[in-house]
Amino acid sequence: MSTSAGASRAPRKARWSSGYTVESGSAGTLGLEKSGPKDCCELDVYHVSLKEAQADLRVKAVASGSPFERLDWLALLADACLEPAKAQVSVALDGDHIAVLPWREERGQITALANWYNFFVRSCGDSALLSDIARSLPMGRATFAPMPETDAVAMAAAMRQAGWVVLTDPCDANHVLEVKGRSYAEYWASRPGALRETVRRKGKKGDVVLRIATD
Repeated sequence: MSTSAGASRAPRKARWSSGYTVESGSAGTLGLEKSGPKDCCELDVYHVSLKEAQADLRVKAVASGSPFERLDWLALLADACLEPAKAQVSVALDGDHIAVLPWREERGQITALANWYNFFVRSCGDSALLSDIARSLPMGRATFAPMPETDAVAMAAAMRQAGWVVLTDPCDANHVLEVKGRSYAEYWASRPGALRETVRRKGKKGDVVLRIATD
């Protein structure tokens, strides 16, 4: 798989999916098409395996936020649900600044290093270096979803700067229920009778357990 940003061949279509799942509560798909070769930057941009990324303390320190960003968790996900050999981590270094983008190859295409159990996917570190990573990605089709809105906006800007045409479309939604001063008992009493009866029956058999979390 070539990581050259200056390939002379004709561009092929590529897509990048993203989800707005944080601030706006909606999720989206980010599509892109590479417009042609770009001048190579002088930054240190490279692609490594998950195992190599885990051994790099600089990379591991950046990818240490939420559980879905941690390399250790991504490695477990790849081992249990994906194909570990096809998992990649793209890294851009500029002095003390670093950006990290996990991804994987699937049927000859680029897609998020994730599955349906991920609440979100996103890059880590300095978003100003994302365009350098984008230039190094192999031409072809890519799909990333869902990304938080702010991250999707930053990624779209980086991809455009790297010579990609970017499109965004919703692909998911986040639902929030206003409490409006109600207790849980009041809320539950307002649920459909069939639902409450199903939970009661399955609860007696141990199939359903409800726990109210207040912290």
